[in-house]
Amino acid sequence: MTKKSSRQTTRAPQDGSRAGADAQTSEHLEQVRAILFGEQFAVFEGRLERLEQRLIEEQTAFRDATNRRFDALTAEMEKHVTAVRRTLGDTEATHAEALAQLTGELDRSVNGMEQQLAQVRADADRLAVEHRAQTAERIDALAAQLGDQSNALSALVEQKLEELRTLTTDRESLAALFEEMASRLKRSPSG
Repeated sequence: MTKKSSRQTTRAPQDGSRAGADAQTSEHLEQVRAILFGEQFAVFEGRLERLEQRLIEEQTAFRDATNRRFDALTAEMEKHVTAVRRTLGDTEATHAEALAQLTGELDRSVNGMEQQLAQVRADADRLAVEHRAQTAERIDALAAQLGDQSNALSALVEQKLEELRTLTTDRESLAALFEEMASRLKRSPSG
């Protein structure tokens, strides 16, 4: 240590030569190292360089493999996205077409139902008119029939009344005849 401190004291006053002295010290240290550890250090340094080279190669290979996988994954994802878009487009087109067909069918059904409803209304109106006409005809026929029957009944009642009058007259004449016979019988001497 004393050598070091004496060296430092001798170097301290010379600022310009300090950098040169440090360089010399470095060289001396390298020489000492080379002597002491030279071959071992060279082997170790070679190993480190080979390890570093291997790490760089593996890193490059890993990066390339990762990039290839990423590119493959990206391509696969793009294929799937394209397929999904195509499927969605086809599905949307199919749904739109089915909706258009359904709308057309519903419109045709509504038109058909409206026509049927109009026909039913027309038929109902026609049947109502026919029914009213038939009912009026039946009422007229029944009224005529009732009138005929009423006339026939009136004639029959009149006939029966006439018969009763005739019968009553005959009874009255018969009663008068019996009274006269009774009075004659009373007057006549019993014999």
